[in-house]
Amino acid sequence: MSEASANDSLAAPRLSIIDLMLWTATSALGLTIVNLLRVTLPYGNDPGVQAVSAVISGLLVAGLLRLALEWRRWKRVRMTAPGYWLLVIGGCETLMGWCLIYGLFWWSQSNLLSKYFSLESVRILFAVQAVYHLLQACLELVATAAIFRVKETWSWRTVFVVLPAESLLHATSYFYFVFWGPFGSSGALVNLISYGLNIAVCLGAPVMSLALTVAMIADRRGRISRDWLHYAGCAGVLGHQALVVVRWLIVFLPR
Repeated sequence: MSEASANDSLAAPRLSIIDLMLWTATSALGLTIVNLLRVTLPYGNDPGVQAVSAVISGLLVAGLLRLALEWRRWKRVRMTAPGYWLLVIGGCETLMGWCLIYGLFWWSQSNLLSKYFSLESVRILFAVQAVYHLLQACLELVATAAIFRVKETWSWRTVFVVLPAESLLHATSYFYFVFWGPFGSSGALVNLISYGLNIAVCLGAPVMSLALTVAMIADRRGRISRDWLHYAGCAGVLGHQALVVVRWLIVFLPR
């Protein structure tokens, strides 16, 4: 058993109807935000995938709010359970993503995005995505430092190494396409780097999903007890990674 589990965290209260109502409310908010995205960029947004994404995003935001409530009420939440940090990461990233979608919607309604696929518009969108993933990586690196500090098991340390690496890879990919990719130059080397980055980005979600699954199985085998907030964080992040894989399959598989 890890040192972290012996001191484990907050022992969250039982899951209640209020928690489920909070999840429902945040999922409804997420669905509203998703509809704004479908209005703004109607291409490539599968309604079923977006609906499931709203439910998963709602879970992460509701879990983050519940964790914040416990922290404020008892002032004794020790952030030792990895799932707590997954809630913080997933919830904060979801809120940032919702703000980004609303900003994109406002941008399009203000006629600043007159052509969805004009060169300059795509460049700006890619730059915003790059900054978003860079902020993700910064938040995840803070969580990684915290997990290493409490001496979690090797499986959870692996999860919190892969997580910021995946975000940094996404940020690198977007920055490359903005400054050095198809927008700036062409040639065999540029195409080779582009293909390499695309493949690496596609592999990020499956690798992260595998690492998180292995960590959860290792907890079960080691009989390490966690509370439901921990598992909510794990379920939210794992669901998000699975949706990334589904989106790639929708794009690349023949219909």
